[in-house]
Amino acid sequence: MKISDMISQLQLLQGDIGDVEVLISDGYRGYFYRGNYKLERYSMNGEVFVDIAIGHCLEEDDGS
Repeated sequence: MKISDMISQLQLLQGDIGDVEVLISDGYRGYFYRGNYKLERYSMNGEVFVDIAIGHCLEEDDGS
């Protein structure tokens, strides 16, 4: 996904549901990440990417 594609999709959602919190999910394992994600430039093998860093954002299961 390109930055412009992500921005377009987020803008459409924002128009529908407002300026709500972003929750990143892993539907395969059922993990959810919430918090102040870091967006950074990342380079690997000569390619440049945007890294959405989710470290320390894992939602802990509270047993409910």
